[in-house]
Amino acid sequence: MHETQPLRLLIIDDQADDREQIMRSLRKAFPGSVLHEITNQQEFDTALGQSPFEVVVAEYRLKWTDGLKVLKKIREHFPHRPVIWVSSTPLDGLIVAGMKAGLNDFVSKKQLQRLPKIVRNSLAQAEGHRAEAQAQQAVRVSAQRYRTISELTSDYAYLLRIEPDGRVICEWVDARFTDLTGYTLEALQCLGGWTRLIHYQDSSIASQRQPRWLAGQTDMSEFRIRTPSGEERWLRDYTCPVPDSNQAGVVHVYGAGQDITNRRRLEEPLRQAQKMEAIGRLAGGIAHDFNNVLQVISGYSDLLLRRLTWHRVPRQYVQEIKNVAEQGAVLTRQLMTLSRKPLLQPQVLDFKRIISNIIPILQRVLGEDIALITFVDTALGHVTADSGQLEQVILNLAVNARDAMPQGGRLTIEATNARVDTPLTSRLGGMAPGEYVKLAVSDTGSGIDPETQLHIFEPFFTTKEPGKGTGLGLFTVYGIVTQNGGNMQVQSAPGVGATFIIHLPRVKTPLKEAEVELAPQLALHGAETILLVEDEVVVRDLVRQVLQAAGYVVLEAANGEQALQLSTAHRGPIQLLLADVVLPGLSGPELAAQLASIRPGVRVIYMSGYAPDTLKRYRIPKGQYLFLQKPFAPVTLLANVREALDASQT
Repeated sequence: MHETQPLRLLIIDDQADDREQIMRSLRKAFPGSVLHEITNQQEFDTALGQSPFEVVVAEYRLKWTDGLKVLKKIREHFPHRPVIWVSSTPLDGLIVAGMKAGLNDFVSKKQLQRLPKIVRNSLAQAEGHRAEAQAQQAVRVSAQRYRTISELTSDYAYLLRIEPDGRVICEWVDARFTDLTGYTLEALQCLGGWTRLIHYQDSSIASQRQPRWLAGQTDMSEFRIRTPSGEERWLRDYTCPVPDSNQAGVVHVYGAGQDITNRRRLEEPLRQAQKMEAIGRLAGGIAHDFNNVLQVISGYSDLLLRRLTWHRVPRQYVQEIKNVAEQGAVLTRQLMTLSRKPLLQPQVLDFKRIISNIIPILQRVLGEDIALITFVDTALGHVTADSGQLEQVILNLAVNARDAMPQGGRLTIEATNARVDTPLTSRLGGMAPGEYVKLAVSDTGSGIDPETQLHIFEPFFTTKEPGKGTGLGLFTVYGIVTQNGGNMQVQSAPGVGATFIIHLPRVKTPLKEAEVELAPQLALHGAETILLVEDEVVVRDLVRQVLQAAGYVVLEAANGEQALQLSTAHRGPIQLLLADVVLPGLSGPELAAQLASIRPGVRVIYMSGYAPDTLKRYRIPKGQYLFLQKPFAPVTLLANVREALDASQT
């Protein structure tokens, strides 16, 4: 992005010494960059209007304003321009407000060595946001075209009369109203009026309209209706009250509107994407940091288990530590799913086998006071998905059902083939007609009220007591289902239990037969020289110890620049580069590219606490590297090292 022109940054800080320290760090990391200093309000306003820039680095605590106001002002003009806060004092809850307002990141002035890395990450993030914004704009343009055409003419019209006692009587509807809703005037009068059509979840909208009419005010509302066939449609409805001759009260209300069902379906993915964006950014960062911690815990646990062969009690304690670390790794996979960066291995799956494999786990999770009943079609179709994700879907739904049945009950899992036709698709959220595998998970618990159902798939929404629920279980399930092209619905009412219904596209592709191949026994030791580059000291120490114990010569560096210096100073060969992907200064792939020009033939293994798709931004062809997802076991590390080194000899 910045090969043809220098990187331009706004540095907002009214403390000269601090400002100079920030600029020194950035000049070193970005040679030739243009740094524009801002020390007061006038300079800031001028820069917004006249000075082009790609990144803003701003002190939060300023004499003439604060970082949040600066951030909001920048967001008014530049929605996707990276903004990074710096401060010498803790900001605590202010960071949350900043993230909600569009802050990209924060760095303490005591850790300015992290600033270049954060700038690079923020630029990459902004580029992604711009691409997504363009895609969203295309959808909005499409929706706007539909909206413009719809508003040129009304799709229906009607006339209401307000009785002296406040009752609203429908006097007339046009033929298009009947075609759209399925109700004639006579049917409406028998039903009890036009507003009876409004979906119960939008009933509050209906109750707010009549006071406006009585006050002589026009109204525009959007709400859902249900047709006699059960189809759900969205309407944008305009009403205009007409006073009587002496202005004593309202006697008639004229109404007209458009069917906006298609527009609402277009906008729903955008609304969901906006919710998931903030959660995804947070979850991805947490998963990365957590994976580094787990790497150290699980790695040293493995090393201890190898040494405590005959010490039963200490070995048992260490094994428990390792087990907890493995549970933590499962949690990070969930976080990566939330960040829309899951470690997926999608393939054609036998859904019957997925269900049968998880039944024993469910029986342990549910306990003895909940009966588990399964009905699985013997001819159940195949689906394309990640097996671990499908197991997580069933497990999360089962745990949710268990919590709804504290006194015991019955959990029923039913899996069948289903064909979804066009009329049914509108009731199922607009999914495409076709062949599906239907999974229904039902419980006999307390049930879910209509208001809760409106928010049940939202992130962090929970009805459990504080400390007993994260609000991520059903959100995770919903994310997995939609990522795999499926649909999820809930049917429930208080006191009658709940049923979660999932439709996943059925595929006719046959199952791939597993190739049974005896893996060759790898010698997990060697004497080659490995250049290890990792910025987390505890992780680097662990990896170095594992490699040295296996006989390898290890050159270790904390960043790319240090690694290149070590390579230059080292007289002997370096057979392998083992590098973290995201590093201060040069990234792992950038380091590998420079090292390859100095030492052709050097093999590369990348490791990261982020998901593997972090490497996509670097456009490295597959087959030119191996990837280790943190946390990894020492034996996995040694096996990958040996595989990479042996491949260089073939």
